[in-house]
Amino acid sequence: DTVAARLRETGRFAGPFRGMGGLEPTGRPYEVAAMEWFRLEDGKITERWGARDSAAIVRQVSQD
Repeated sequence: DTVAARLRETGRFAGPFRGMGGLEPTGRPYEVAAMEWFRLEDGKITERWGARDSAAIVRQVSQD
């Protein structure tokens, strides 16, 4: 009844993103490992939890 997934998340800072208010988009890419957990009931997702290293994303997309 529980499924876990580890994935590689990639993106580019092109607009408002994950609470990074105050930072202007730089167009820079990022890549981090992320994890997601899902709880299932009757074949449907009833709960979801996720984790990723947001500080690593900020370091990668911020201007030098």
